[in-house]
Amino acid sequence: MCARSLSKRSEAVVGAGKTINVSSSGALFTSEHELANGTRLQVFMHWPVKLNEKRGLNLVGTGRVVRHAKG
Repeated sequence: MCARSLSKRSEAVVGAGKTINVSSSGALFTSEHELANGTRLQVFMHWPVKLNEKRGLNLVGTGRVVRHAKG
Protein backbone atom coordinates (compact mmCIF):
# COMPACT_ATOMS: atom_id res chain seq x y z
CA MET A 1 0.00 0.00 0.00
CA CYS A 2 1.15 3.53 -0.75
CA ALA A 3 -0.33 6.74 0.59
CA ARG A 4 0.11 10.48 0.41
CA SER A 5 -1.30 13.23 2.58
CA LEU A 6 -3.65 15.76 1.04
CA SER A 7 -3.30 18.48 3.69
CA LYS A 8 -2.68 22.00 2.44
CA ARG A 9 -1.61 23.22 5.89
CA SER A 10 1.39 20.99 6.41
CA GLU A 11 4.18 19.41 4.43
CA ALA A 12 3.05 16.59 2.13
CA VAL A 13 3.90 13.10 3.35
CA VAL A 14 4.34 10.19 0.96
CA GLY A 15 5.07 6.68 2.13
CA ALA A 16 4.41 2.97 2.04
CA GLY A 17 2.93 0.54 4.50
CA LYS A 18 1.25 -2.82 4.85
CA THR A 19 -2.51 -3.30 4.60
CA ILE A 20 -3.86 -5.26 7.59
CA ASN A 21 -7.55 -5.29 6.64
CA VAL A 22 -10.13 -3.41 4.58
CA SER A 23 -13.86 -3.05 5.22
CA SER A 24 -16.71 -0.99 3.82
CA SER A 25 -16.00 1.68 6.45
CA GLY A 26 -12.21 1.88 6.47
CA ALA A 27 -8.77 0.36 6.19
CA LEU A 28 -6.25 -0.64 8.83
CA PHE A 29 -2.63 -0.35 7.78
CA THR A 30 0.89 0.15 9.06
CA SER A 31 2.83 3.24 8.08
CA GLU A 32 6.45 4.31 8.05
CA HIS A 33 5.28 7.77 9.23
CA GLU A 34 3.28 8.82 12.28
CA LEU A 35 -0.02 10.18 10.97
CA ALA A 36 -2.06 12.48 13.19
CA ASN A 37 -5.80 12.04 13.59
CA GLY A 38 -7.65 14.11 11.00
CA THR A 39 -4.90 13.85 8.36
CA ARG A 40 -6.47 13.55 4.91
CA LEU A 41 -4.94 10.74 2.83
CA GLN A 42 -5.11 9.27 -0.61
CA VAL A 43 -4.25 5.58 -0.53
CA PHE A 44 -3.29 3.16 -3.31
CA MET A 45 -3.62 -0.59 -2.64
CA HIS A 46 -2.58 -3.37 -4.98
CA TRP A 47 -5.67 -5.56 -5.40
CA PRO A 48 -4.93 -9.28 -4.93
CA VAL A 49 -7.12 -10.46 -7.84
CA LYS A 50 -6.43 -9.65 -11.48
CA LEU A 51 -9.09 -8.45 -13.90
CA ASN A 52 -9.86 -11.29 -16.34
CA GLU A 53 -6.94 -13.12 -14.70
CA LYS A 54 -4.58 -10.83 -16.68
CA ARG A 55 -4.61 -7.20 -15.60
CA GLY A 56 -3.42 -6.00 -12.20
CA LEU A 57 -5.72 -3.66 -10.32
CA ASN A 58 -5.24 -0.92 -7.73
CA LEU A 59 -7.81 0.32 -5.25
CA VAL A 60 -7.56 4.09 -4.86
CA GLY A 61 -9.41 5.94 -2.13
CA THR A 62 -9.38 9.02 0.06
CA GLY A 63 -10.20 9.44 3.71
CA ARG A 64 -9.11 10.75 7.09
CA VAL A 65 -7.03 9.17 9.82
CA VAL A 66 -9.45 8.46 12.68
CA ARG A 67 -7.17 6.45 14.96
CA HIS A 68 -3.47 5.76 15.32
CA ALA A 69 -1.19 3.90 17.68
CA LYS A 70 2.54 3.97 18.15
CA GLY A 71 4.11 0.62 17.99
